[in-house]
Amino acid sequence: MNSLLACIAVAALVAGCNTAHQLASPDTVPAGATRVGNGGAVSRDPNIQGDDDESANATHGQALLWLRHGITDSTEVSAMLMFVAGAKVGVKHQILGHRDRRGFALSLGGEVAGQWAPELGDYTRTIRRVDLWLPVHLGYRMDREVSLYLSPRYASRYIWFSLGDIARSAIRQDVVGGVLGFEYGTALKVHVEVSLFRNLTGFGDQFDFGSNEGGLATGVSF
Repeated sequence: MNSLLACIAVAALVAGCNTAHQLASPDTVPAGATRVGNGGAVSRDPNIQGDDDESANATHGQALLWLRHGITDSTEVSAMLMFVAGAKVGVKHQILGHRDRRGFALSLGGEVAGQWAPELGDYTRTIRRVDLWLPVHLGYRMDREVSLYLSPRYASRYIWFSLGDIARSAIRQDVVGGVLGFEYGTALKVHVEVSLFRNLTGFGDQFDFGSNEGGLATGVSF
């Protein structure tokens, strides 16, 4: 029973927290310009399974604060804080399209996201997770104000944790999926995203957490 509770606690922290949301279209910000945003996200993992066939749902909310800065007219760097305990940095280079013109857009990039949690009760101790994301940003700008986009993504995920009387462990997981988003506005932008991911790697022989991850995020930037 203690092992089941420990695994559910770990799953709630490392599987249910979605680090994939970008809250940005494929279009980069202009060279030398900075865009700041804030919002929130809700993530859900419906597949925390135990060996007694019971399941639990891990649903988490996060406050998000981010910024994007243009290095060149087609390259930007970004940073995001995910409260209470997470952060992400990334880079994006636009290959096709332009922020001021109607048409298709394509950008490539990479992101490194980290999350951590302190000791929890009698069962779980310090937990750390690192996601190495490789996104492909696809989009269509309908006009200067409206953009629709889809970002297929792959992540190599690394998790370090310890469970009560179990020795410290480390696992690696492969995560694939995508983010579907909508962006509206010019100086002030409104962002809405939904995400769905498949965790291709379970945890041990008895427990399988994080098989599917879904999320919803929204925010504004200026």
